[in-house]
Amino acid sequence: ETISLAPQEIRAQLLPLNYTTVSAEIAARVKKIHLKEGASFKKNDLLVSLDCDLEMAQLIKAKAAKEATDRTYQANQRLFKLDVIGKIELDNSFSEAEKARGEFISISTTVTKCKIMAPFDGKIGEQKVREEQFVQPGQGILDILDGKEMELEFLVPSKWLTWLNSSTVAFIHIDETNKDYPISIK
Repeated sequence: ETISLAPQEIRAQLLPLNYTTVSAEIAARVKKIHLKEGASFKKNDLLVSLDCDLEMAQLIKAKAAKEATDRTYQANQRLFKLDVIGKIELDNSFSEAEKARGEFISISTTVTKCKIMAPFDGKIGEQKVREEQFVQPGQGILDILDGKEMELEFLVPSKWLTWLNSSTVAFIHIDETNKDYPISIK
């Protein structure tokens, strides 16, 4: 259904359907914010790097401990087959290897949180912190938005409700681009 009306000016707020605030998952110093406000990015682009030198050192240490306990367990398996050591010593070396593996996985997971990647294609909105600033877990760093799909919020006269519905064909004029865009009513 197409309604023919004289153009009327109604102010609308244009909002992205997909937006979020990217936050720190660990306590760390912001090493680098890779994009400035208004910049575009693609999904999985690096947005923020946190300083994780200490975590990287812990990861190296955890990897070495994991490799050492794995070698001990493998050697103990051979010794157990040769009846040189008992089952308890074999089981204890397995437990130590698993403990070291768990520590390695834990620190590896923390290190992945040192780089904040884009969850979708979009643009940088507001930058909430600065480089060299220390952030806490959950603290917002950047507002990001996906500008591909937008939603309009606007108020219309109540008499429009007699004809305005989801099958109404309508267009909106955006002043900044000086273009008309089709919209669907929800």
